[in-house]
Amino acid sequence: MADMNKIKETFSCPSCGERVPFAKVWILNNNSTYRCKKCNTELMPEKMSPLYFVIGFISTAGTGHLLMKMNQPFVIVFIGSALAGMIIYLAGVLFAYKTVRFKIK
Repeated sequence: MADMNKIKETFSCPSCGERVPFAKVWILNNNSTYRCKKCNTELMPEKMSPLYFVIGFISTAGTGHLLMKMNQPFVIVFIGSALAGMIIYLAGVLFAYKTVRFKIK
């Protein structure tokens, strides 16, 4: 059982402290589970905000809308909104990796 006095590290097993692989952040949601490779404990993330991953779509649509209002050519709108969406989405993924804590299921 986890030591209750131990501070939980982000993106790691609360039972043994083993880091959860970064690759798991791409499929992470409030219902996902992960089995720790070290202690075999089944984990799930503590309550996550859905904004972690929705913000990429919002930034894509917002940037595209702004560029269309500025009467930019379609290619500029497409490339600009895709780049903005990818950058903001990746920032959200990194933020999730740095802030999400796991609990024992």
